[in-house]
Amino acid sequence: LDISAHSHLVLQQDPVLFQRMNSYSSNASGGSHGEGSQEEEEYEVSVTPHPDFGLGLRLEAQAEGMPAVAGSYKKHPLSGGRLPAERAGTIVLGDELLAVNGAGLEGISFD
Repeated sequence: LDISAHSHLVLQQDPVLFQRMNSYSSNASGGSHGEGSQEEEEYEVSVTPHPDFGLGLRLEAQAEGMPAVAGSYKKHPLSGGRLPAERAGTIVLGDELLAVNGAGLEGISFD
């Protein structure tokens, strides 16, 4: 995958976290548990990688063939500061990465 230039990422909300957030907002607004949409939502993020250290997003998969999820943020190795993925403020750890720059990630191995 080419992430050397400005990158366009498509992610899907983590279904477990999404359900928890839905349940919390339904309960907080007086609704019953489980009320509301249970569909995971896709969202898009445009981010420009750091020229030397990339996006700063560590991808993880539970097992071979499982989807890649945003596992953790990397820090700038010299300053300890935030790299572009974290600075974007929209990527939620645990969300599944579906595509990068229009290329779907199904079946791709992340070593």
